[in-house]
Amino acid sequence: MKARRWGVARKLYPINQSPLFALKGLGQLEQALQSPLQVALEASKADTYRVFPNDNGREIQAPRGALDRIHRRIAALLARIETPSYLYSKRGRSHLDNAGAHRHQPELLKTDIKEFYPGTTHAMVTRMFQRHFHCASDVSRMLADVCCFNGFLPTGSSLSGFVAFWCAKDMFDELHQLAASNGLVMTVFADDITISGSGASSKLLWRARQIIHKHGRTTKRKKSRAYAASQAKPVTGAVLRDGKMLLPNSQHLKIRTTRQELAACDDLVVFEGLQNRLAGQLTNAATIEKHDRR
Repeated sequence: MKARRWGVARKLYPINQSPLFALKGLGQLEQALQSPLQVALEASKADTYRVFPNDNGREIQAPRGALDRIHRRIAALLARIETPSYLYSKRGRSHLDNAGAHRHQPELLKTDIKEFYPGTTHAMVTRMFQRHFHCASDVSRMLADVCCFNGFLPTGSSLSGFVAFWCAKDMFDELHQLAASNGLVMTVFADDITISGSGASSKLLWRARQIIHKHGRTTKRKKSRAYAASQAKPVTGAVLRDGKMLLPNSQHLKIRTTRQELAACDDLVVFEGLQNRLAGQLTNAATIEKHDRR
């Protein structure tokens, strides 16, 4: 699951300084949203979303018009709140920074949350605004109404990554405590969880997955794995081996395939599209190389 990055000029502040914190009345909610409440609730109806499949066939629900503006407002407010150091899907950090946090560790385990956005329900969002933001119950429900599509977080909204994190923060905190108590490094990038260091074993992975399941979430079995010190370790778009950050073999193959297609292409329009694709692939490879030199 990719996380949208927000360029926020203002300095980060504690959660209790957020305009969304401790909202007790509807007037305060309207002021925080910078929109009349009736407009916000009308805009949150399902027909104000554009629903379409992405290139992988996964359904995307993207808010439109007034609702999109309100979602962007909420996202901007959430992006300004200080978050734990283990979170890498935020302003000033990238997926490669997340991988780099583990590059010198001998052993590593990783897992991720299945259906991180669709699995974040209206009830979870309501509880989150009550528990973490200390909002009144009616305000919390209305915020959940505005944030959710058909009872869950939409996959194509600017606010979903931020809201999903705060809904799962207690779980992530418990996972971080598990890692820290064993002298390990733990990071989170959207729905990806990585723990590394001596002792990041299959046994610890089982304990981590039990914590996740205890909090009502499930993990992807195919993406839940422990790696020995001698193994190459794929982490959020890079491969870690012997303290090096490398381009994954799958990306090398894509570059080679695109070059072969370019060499055989005699259609100008297709040729230009392939050139653009290759430029993006080479830029990604150069970015990983740059991180490796740090």
